[in-house]
Amino acid sequence: DITMADGAVMQTEDGNILLSAPDSIALSQLNADSNNDLPLGSSDITLIATAGGITDNTAGEGVNIIGDALAADSATGFGTGATGAGDIETTLVTADVDVTGAGSIFVNETDGLLIPNMTTANGPITVLAGGALTLTSLVSTSDADGNDISIFTTTGDITLSLVNAQGTAA
Repeated sequence: DITMADGAVMQTEDGNILLSAPDSIALSQLNADSNNDLPLGSSDITLIATAGGITDNTAGEGVNIIGDALAADSATGFGTGATGAGDIETTLVTADVDVTGAGSIFVNETDGLLIPNMTTANGPITVLAGGALTLTSLVSTSDADGNDISIFTTTGDITLSLVNAQGTAA
């Protein structure tokens, strides 16, 4: 496991961050652009939780992940609740999240977000953004009543290509 204490910050000035755990990752804050001067495509954050989930380990609603592009893979989920301390708060340009087993995805983005791929094998997906959302593929591959996909923005448009909450994408 990788467990960041509430309030801990892992940061790099214009570099990449990779966290890989055999089980779970509990986040406080990852910042791959600590001086806020990056051009698009310059910082990447990769998270891999091989047998567990990726969770928010903070008591409050601070931003957990700051950077350009996120690639996250976990076995049992990304966030534990749609709102409050359980969702993963982000300030990103793109997010690609895959949950390979039974587990939910809960993302709360501070502004606009491009999602090329967001997939869970068996769970709901909730995305809340403070700006425009562009969603290329959102899929919950198991046909279960609770595997809803919920997409919200407080401002801006939502552009969808594929959203599938009933089974394998065609």
